[in-house]
Amino acid sequence: NDMKECFAACLYTCYDHIRPDVGLELAWRKGMLDFAMPFLIQVLREYTSRIDALDKKTQKKEEAEEKEKSASNDFVPDYMVNPMMGSMPGFGNLAIGNAPMGMTPQPQGFPQPGMMQTPGMMQTPGMMQPGMGM
Repeated sequence: NDMKECFAACLYTCYDHIRPDVGLELAWRKGMLDFAMPFLIQVLREYTSRIDALDKKTQKKEEAEEKEKSASNDFVPDYMVNPMMGSMPGFGNLAIGNAPMGMTPQPQGFPQPGMMQTPGMMQTPGMMQPGMGM
């Protein structure tokens, strides 16, 4: 029995349940490729549209990542100091650049609160002076 029209109707009705490779193989074995063509064209169209959608999503993500990378590289602050130049002229001895975080230089000649200064000795921040208890 050649029920080619029934085969085509079955492919159409059971579209969501038939894998394309199985439909193609059955059509080839029974010599019904002409009747399987609408099914195969529809499968090819669906897969192509899925690939196009994925390609667009991927392209948008890549463009967003490129914008993010280039945006972070474009920012160069004006207050950056070259360590070889020392301090910037006109700014005095600001703690920009080489000073450790949280420590600001103390002016020379003025004692720090709570520390005794012996005449003739230079005061070093954080160092205990002779004669001070713990």
